[in-house]
Amino acid sequence: MKRNFPELRLVCKALNELVEPKVFSTLIMQFDKDGAEKWRGIPDFLSSLASRTSPYVRWAKELQVTQLIPDRYLKGVHHIAARFDQWQTADSEREKMFASQHQLLAPAIESLAQVERVGFLVSPIQPYHIALSASAKLPRLKLLGIIFQTLGRADLPFDGFSNLTAISILDSLRLTPSCVPLLHALTSFTLSGDSAYVPANFWKALQDSGICILDLKVGPLTQPIIDYLSSYSGLRDFNLDSSGRDPEDVENIMHEFFHSVLRMHRSSMKALAFRNTKPGSWVITKSYLELVSQCKNLESLNLVYHFPFEEDNGPPTITLPDLFGKVSDDLPKLQTLKLAHTRKHERVLNSMSLRDGEEFIRPISESFALQIIGPESHFSSKREPQFLLRAAGCSFSPALLRSEPGCGHYRFDRDESGDEALFPSINSDEGFY
Repeated sequence: MKRNFPELRLVCKALNELVEPKVFSTLIMQFDKDGAEKWRGIPDFLSSLASRTSPYVRWAKELQVTQLIPDRYLKGVHHIAARFDQWQTADSEREKMFASQHQLLAPAIESLAQVERVGFLVSPIQPYHIALSASAKLPRLKLLGIIFQTLGRADLPFDGFSNLTAISILDSLRLTPSCVPLLHALTSFTLSGDSAYVPANFWKALQDSGICILDLKVGPLTQPIIDYLSSYSGLRDFNLDSSGRDPEDVENIMHEFFHSVLRMHRSSMKALAFRNTKPGSWVITKSYLELVSQCKNLESLNLVYHFPFEEDNGPPTITLPDLFGKVSDDLPKLQTLKLAHTRKHERVLNSMSLRDGEEFIRPISESFALQIIGPESHFSSKREPQFLLRAAGCSFSPALLRSEPGCGHYRFDRDESGDEALFPSINSDEGFY
């Protein structure tokens, strides 16, 4: 529907006034040398922003910056220069576009006084400092997202930023305690990649500054992060996204998280998720579920579930009926439960191609889905389950089998309309090995 908004603007003045804020809500700035030569209009477009005549000045809430032209002096010097400079073979055109970027980029960004969210996709050889410094002057800016396309690590200058409430960055950026005083308003922090590279004194500086993050996505968990999270209360959303290597003391980290961190935040926690963790790590157990169930305000819960087969070292750490019954009884506000089933076949999968890996896990996902709807997974609950279940790329809804005084017996039925493409791929966070 949004792609038709420009045409709707031409229908009449009243309709234009209605759709114009949506048409110009997101602005993408990119110095991309496309084949259609749309780039030739970039200087005039930047001029319209700098002169505050563009409707984006009035309506833009989100800004995305990418494909900046690197400095002339860096051309050919950096080992990835060719990858991030599309203008190396067009000297006259490059000079014109680089001059436009140098002169107009900052005033163009500074004109966007209504922008609340800024995202960067840049490389260290591009003059991102200009765009960052200009963004720091936006009076309504709350959320900053940065992805650096680099094999190394780059510094992120937070100078000038004062009211950021949310930051989302890739771990190729270097975070230090010196930037913490500029993050006094921070409440949401996403660190994609390997948080082990963040120095311990950064988390200690957050703690000493009294900065209480309410929404945190990070991975893997390290002792400095545990210490920081245990120093305050009020965390609402925690997402462990650990696609890399777990720390050597992961068992101790898990124990401290469930016993110390959850205890500090159990009254405020609304969403708790464990994603992309390696087989054997962060698998839910009866004892850990007991601690999770004390978070009475949880609305969303993603768990790693050990789904063994006959020769896979023993029974599951908790049966599905026990898990479903506990969640239904103790988490009255829960709306969504997601289970990522895991088996200890990581070495096998690492030796397979993506296609062979998908063929390997498909029947396991099918088997897990069938077990969920099978009689062995029927469960009892003191209250009617209010949550939907997502597992093995499928959606499931609770259904009543029979009622008894003070108790009901339930099963899960598969909801065909909510299924992903039959079963998940090898990269899905709803099943891994």
